[in-house]
Amino acid sequence: MRRALLLVVVLAAALALFLLTAPAGELSIRDYSGKLVAGEWAWRFIRGEVPIADAHEFTGFAFGPGRAEIAYCAFDEPGGPSRLRITTAPTERTRFGLRPVSPQAPPRLLWTAPEGVTLRGPIWWAPNGSKIALRACSEDSSDLIVVDYATGSPTAITEGCRVVDAAWCPDASQLAYVAEDDSARTVSLAAIPPAEAHRLGRGGFDLRWTVDGRELHWLSPHSETTWTRMRWTAEDASVSEIGSAPARPEETIWSPDGRLCAALEPQGDGGERAVIYPAESRIGDTVELPGVEPVELLGFSPDGTLLLALEHEGRPIAVSTRPIPPEVREVLPAGRSRYSPARGTVAGFPMQPDAGPPSWCTTGHHLLAYVAAEQPRPSRGMHAPELAGKLVVHSYQREYLGGPVQAALKVERQQLDYNLKNIALVFQMYLADNNDIFPATSEMPDLRRILDPYVYTQEVFLRPGSGDEVCVRYLLDPGIRLVEIRDPVHLPIAIIDYPEDYYLVGYADGHVQTFEGEPPPELLPPDEQ
Repeated sequence: MRRALLLVVVLAAALALFLLTAPAGELSIRDYSGKLVAGEWAWRFIRGEVPIADAHEFTGFAFGPGRAEIAYCAFDEPGGPSRLRITTAPTERTRFGLRPVSPQAPPRLLWTAPEGVTLRGPIWWAPNGSKIALRACSEDSSDLIVVDYATGSPTAITEGCRVVDAAWCPDASQLAYVAEDDSARTVSLAAIPPAEAHRLGRGGFDLRWTVDGRELHWLSPHSETTWTRMRWTAEDASVSEIGSAPARPEETIWSPDGRLCAALEPQGDGGERAVIYPAESRIGDTVELPGVEPVELLGFSPDGTLLLALEHEGRPIAVSTRPIPPEVREVLPAGRSRYSPARGTVAGFPMQPDAGPPSWCTTGHHLLAYVAAEQPRPSRGMHAPELAGKLVVHSYQREYLGGPVQAALKVERQQLDYNLKNIALVFQMYLADNNDIFPATSEMPDLRRILDPYVYTQEVFLRPGSGDEVCVRYLLDPGIRLVEIRDPVHLPIAIIDYPEDYYLVGYADGHVQTFEGEPPPELLPPDEQ
């Protein structure tokens, strides 16, 4: 008996050691309880799915704005009517954070579609939650319908159209939508309460309003290499071109803030890889996912740091849109928690993508809704088969790792500012001893030697903590006289480049100023201009 017990203990220890020492970059279910670091954020998807609605077939769902309520459309039974309902996803607090619990109240029926009509997502909530837009699909159309949240009254926005996208104005007074036919897409705008819709123009990719609701922007294909940026202005109801953007595949998806887009592109090995582009760039960041081939993109997280994709076996993949910055990697607490230094990890909750992409809760609840699908093979009981086909919620956690980093950067910025002020003062002392003529060289090794009698330490030229990295550049031409400078208050003489998000400039009159972003071309070295 003791030998059997000892054998069990040894086997359990070996299994635990195998799981803990698995390669961090390997995409497998064993990474499920680990963390994926995206930029300065660590994401962790937590075990446990909770069913919040049961139906024969789900055809669309979405969390409401700023609430843990979900609107969903589904069939209650085969051959039955298609219905739109509202349900809640309540949570409870545990020692590990918030977790979803089974809802107490039954879902509220909002509207039942006529016979022969199927309600389908995407579901577009009005920003104030007062209305819900979705598609009413028949054999030859997918018309846009708006349903009142309080009364359930439906209003048809289109008739006989194939609507593929929509976007609410921030005050919910207007609804822009994209209709598609066999040849092209067109953008139209309808007032709410409904009035006659106005066609605005061709295109309709990346449809989005400005925050104040005064402009509507979208992309319109122009050529094989270029798309046109279009703008509708509320002030005079005019449509104009405002620039261009690189052409994208039609299956491209955009992040909520519009700064990133992603697409699947074929690779040389015959497979496909997720490519993440800055919205204005033709050059993408191909994310290599070892052993996994994504077949569909499911959408970005609300902050744009994660991209959910689906691999060929039906497992979802969480893909980081940002690599781990070196300074964040250095402060990650070794041994305190597991994380994946790779750009992707299996999120661990199997989904049924035909029911619609997952929906993120935008409140502090940190919930993700999706329709569960039975896993193609068993995986240590991480997903109960009885959840297959049900609308469920899943919780996740986000941890900001930039706190220590930002604190260190703040101290470094203060030190750099102090150093440059000392350098500006050194130049003033040098001018007083040299007939108001600036040094006859702009080469830093020679300049440091010339200014050495005036500095208390050569470290004022170095990046704090680096030991020997010179971070100061002299900007003036050699031998300039102070009297030749017409406006010393605005003439930069020295600059400290910082590779993150700011730079410091010292001026001829002795003052120093800090700027956010990248230095302008005139302050860059000739080989970088």
